[in-house]
Amino acid sequence: MPQQRLADVITLSDKLDLAIFILEVGEDETFIFRKLNSSHEKISGLKSADLEGKTPFDVLPPRMAENVQAKYLTCLRSRAPLTYEEVLQFPTGETWWQTTLSPMVFDDGRVIGIVGTAVDITVRKQQEFRDAKALADLRKLNEEINTYTSMAAHDVRGPLRKIKVITELLFADMADGSESDAPLTLGAEQKVLASSIGQIADSTLKHVDSILSYARALELPSDATLEPVDLGMLFADLTGLVDATGSFDFDYPAGTVIAERIILQIALRNLLENAVKFGKARCRVSLTVSDQAPEFLQFVASDDGPGFAQGAILSDQSAQSRLQSPTSGFGLASAQRMIESRGGKMWLADPALMPDDARLGGAHVAFTTRGSISKGSAQEA
Repeated sequence: MPQQRLADVITLSDKLDLAIFILEVGEDETFIFRKLNSSHEKISGLKSADLEGKTPFDVLPPRMAENVQAKYLTCLRSRAPLTYEEVLQFPTGETWWQTTLSPMVFDDGRVIGIVGTAVDITVRKQQEFRDAKALADLRKLNEEINTYTSMAAHDVRGPLRKIKVITELLFADMADGSESDAPLTLGAEQKVLASSIGQIADSTLKHVDSILSYARALELPSDATLEPVDLGMLFADLTGLVDATGSFDFDYPAGTVIAERIILQIALRNLLENAVKFGKARCRVSLTVSDQAPEFLQFVASDDGPGFAQGAILSDQSAQSRLQSPTSGFGLASAQRMIESRGGKMWLADPALMPDDARLGGAHVAFTTRGSISKGSAQEA
């Protein structure tokens, strides 16, 4: 019987050292929590008894409930396992899961339940974010070193070349055949001294060139890994974090892009957090292919808040953002460095250059990142 099958799985779940939750599929595609095993309770801080017999909308904030409901429906209707990364706010704190939903198909072909297994990948994700920030900082420092080295080399090369030329002239016949009929003569000690000066200048020039070559060799290669990213799922998770109660109205692109996932996770979350913090009720994110570089995607986040002062530049806000300490742990300055370290850029967009339906009257922040739009994807949600 279906209920016995569910009961057997529930009994087994507490014997496994893996976070497991079990849903019963009711009429009209409703989902009812039947069990959180002890491992899930320990990681999430939730209690199974508080959830049993209730739907996601009974126990979760509205936007989070919508997000998980959509994933459960995908599993139910496809009748196939579904694996994804998600970030959720639990009593124990923000947690990253790698979740797999598996449908329980009864003998008559009905899907009677869904078994969810979740692996806590919070430590791994936090390390990925720290590594990305550290690499961006290192690239920034490397660029500054290269700039300083190039400027110093330019300042040193000129005088050294003059010294080398002068010493060479000292050994040449200086008579021009008109006003002076006697060549310049040097004593033995003067010749040795002039020769030493020329050799020192020549070896120093070569040393400067080798320093420049070494500095260029230290340039860090791009480590960008481009992969399919479901924007609908990503935005659903991020909006669930920054606006769990669903008080904001978000418009964002859906579909799939090929891009660097970690950059999108950090940059988009930062922009959404600022939109919710400074906006009134609306936030819109648009996506296009960059006009300047077709191998880059361009995102623009707009809100209906007070916006920035006329003539403001992003660096003015970057210093302020560092002091705000957003919950993601990455301020606007960090996000900007990470984007620029991958060849992209971030700036304050000019509303006058945007479509009328994209102007919400507040801040407009844009960034580009390497990637492409999957064919037939990324339509507005």
